[in-house]
Amino acid sequence: MIHEFYVKSGLRRMIGRVDFHLPGSNRGFDPVEVIEGFLVSVILGARRMAHAEVLRQDEIVREIFGWKRSLPSQSTYSRFFRKYGMEDDDRISPRLQREWFTQMALDKHTIDLDSKVITRSAMILRMYNQRAECENRIKELKAEYGIDGFCLESMWATENAFHWVMVAHNLMALFRLTLLKERKHVPRKSTMNFQ
Repeated sequence: MIHEFYVKSGLRRMIGRVDFHLPGSNRGFDPVEVIEGFLVSVILGARRMAHAEVLRQDEIVREIFGWKRSLPSQSTYSRFFRKYGMEDDDRISPRLQREWFTQMALDKHTIDLDSKVITRSAMILRMYNQRAECENRIKELKAEYGIDGFCLESMWATENAFHWVMVAHNLMALFRLTLLKERKHVPRKSTMNFQ
């Protein structure tokens, strides 16, 4: 179900269009398969690069995604993310996320701003609520996606891995919004992993 949603969301097609650095040898992994393998690992519960090893030889996941060979190793993921510096990160991540969300057919969410007088206390309350929501997202990213466990030697490698964990988070958030919206209680990602 997640794979079908991933393909229908257009993310796979967009990742395929990204100008990734190509592998240096004929035995190197296709960059799209590295990213997809990383996303799937994070969605299925990886909290560190080493956890991705669990899926490495999973034939069923490989068949579902149509990958030619097993998933990359921890060292392959680390080397892959180290290839990307600040310029690459700024070139790839924001554009990919913007294009992806733009092409998604999502209902618009609006805020009713009918009040003509905005008091200082209302502004403070709104700012606090926005900050609280950010804090909730950070807690979710730590608890559900292990965002603090994908640290690599280089700051930009860590930043790049972080952005792809955010893509996994956004994919699952969209999955919950679109496919599970008929439920009154939307389960957390960790609960969905076992349903």
